[in-house]
Amino acid sequence: MSDFFQNGNITTLQQLKSVSLSDIENKLRKFSQTRQVALILPAIYTEFEGNALPLILNDLKKADYLSKIILSLDSANKEEYLKVKKFLSDSEIKSKILWNNGPEITRLCQELNLKGLLPISEGKGKSVWLAMSYLLQDSSVEIIGLHDCDISNYSREFLTRLIYPVIHPDINFEFSKGYYSRLSDKLYGRATRLFFTPLIRSLKNLMPGHPFLEYLDSFRFVLSGECVLTRKIATEMQLAADWGLEVSILHQVHKLSDTQRICQVEITDFYEHKHRQINNKNNSLSLSNTVLKISLLLFYYLDQKNEIFTKDFNQSLLNLYWIHANRAIKQYKALSIFNNISYSVNQEFETIKIFYKTIDNALEQYSKSIEKMKFMKSWNSINTTNSSFLERLVNIVEIESR
Repeated sequence: MSDFFQNGNITTLQQLKSVSLSDIENKLRKFSQTRQVALILPAIYTEFEGNALPLILNDLKKADYLSKIILSLDSANKEEYLKVKKFLSDSEIKSKILWNNGPEITRLCQELNLKGLLPISEGKGKSVWLAMSYLLQDSSVEIIGLHDCDISNYSREFLTRLIYPVIHPDINFEFSKGYYSRLSDKLYGRATRLFFTPLIRSLKNLMPGHPFLEYLDSFRFVLSGECVLTRKIATEMQLAADWGLEVSILHQVHKLSDTQRICQVEITDFYEHKHRQINNKNNSLSLSNTVLKISLLLFYYLDQKNEIFTKDFNQSLLNLYWIHANRAIKQYKALSIFNNISYSVNQEFETIKIFYKTIDNALEQYSKSIEKMKFMKSWNSINTTNSSFLERLVNIVEIESR
């Protein structure tokens, strides 16, 4: 049985007992008649070469309470795009495809960049922003879901649990975020356990009572890729264009909503997806690069005028991170022993050494990076200044999905 303890300043919705999927889906069918729900699946082509994404798409065929599904495809050449298109056609799933690096979308984004409305950048943020812009052109779409495409033990029940607290009229949250255990033969979730949480708590020591830090520390899995939000929030969000999407979404939700209308949801007791290497020959895919990007984005949200991150502050932050990260290792060692799970203190220690160096690197880069931070304009802003872009985006997606 799960706990029902509430801490922090957002609501936590734990799974206290088993509720049948059919019961939840019947309610979603009823509620979605007046509040349509759409889903974004940001994917890279290589995810089609594994088992997870085909499994996800096959299960989503039964999610008839979704009015639209859009697969936002990245890192695909023409041959690969056509393979994905054929796969979607053969599987008979009601999904549109947005080919992010196709010539038409590329040309459209370049035009928007010349007008100063969209930074030239590649990443999950841009992929989600384009898909969200497409969906928001349909005024009947009231709720938008988003989840990763590398979940090897996927069940659409994950999605129903995320949608339920936002669509249910008696609960009526504006944003829900998924959390779960990253566990298989050992503990995973290294970026959250050993980087983000120790860093947030170090920052809280130096900036006590900061509302954004208190809010972030309320989430059990800040870096999860699963969330659902209302149209009201989606139309106003200005997202980071790079790989700090999850933190960027949480920042915008904090800015645009009230914490009393924000929740986190236990979507499953076990979640399995691909595990990235700390360092990788392709640096853009390494976990340390993600840590760098998230650090820079977090620092920007806390100090856009570059007044806080002084030499003394930075050294204090690094010292505190080292203390909190080592404490985390002791805690997770105890948790692993208690549950008879394999745990390597040496590997965890090597990980926090890399994260320490990466945070130090981010602190050194920060003052030079402020002007380079890339954010995408909100849908409302684009709709007001360049609505023809959005119309052309819809036309391209419709044509390339046929």
